[in-house]
Amino acid sequence: MSTGRLTPVLEPYWGKGSSSWIVYQNRRFLPVRARMAIDYLVNYFADWKE
Repeated sequence: MSTGRLTPVLEPYWGKGSSSWIVYQNRRFLPVRARMAIDYLVNYFADWKE
């Protein structure tokens, strides 16, 4: 029966040592708002602990 909630399916693979990536096409032509979003995310998650 569906409860309408999200269910994590890859939870057994979560753990320490995992990393995240921000991929973009070309830094030279990166829009300012995209650069600002990337900077925000990097700063926000800089000290993030699981």
